[in-house]
Amino acid sequence: MHHVLAHARLVVTDSQTMTAEAACLGVSVVRVSTFVGKLSYLDDLERVGLAHSCLPDDLERLELLLSDISKENRVSKKSEERRLFALRRYGNFNLDLLDIVGEQ
Repeated sequence: MHHVLAHARLVVTDSQTMTAEAACLGVSVVRVSTFVGKLSYLDDLERVGLAHSCLPDDLERLELLLSDISKENRVSKKSEERRLFALRRYGNFNLDLLDIVGEQ
């Protein structure tokens, strides 16, 4: 599944997990879910511009989000910039873990 996500230009999903995975891969993602605003890690991804969300009955917002994303000429470049920003902001757990394991 990650291989497919990595080559996507846009993901529209109702899955919290797929939202986070697509965002971490630098793919633009819109989550349509009743959990909007209830999960802090997804709220954080939205704050840094890696994900967008709307409620299932808010078709107007969904249409606006999809229109805005499709108008961006450099969707993947913008997403990659946001992904790198998030990595700098939150750190890279894998590198930290390798440092800890290397010290053992």
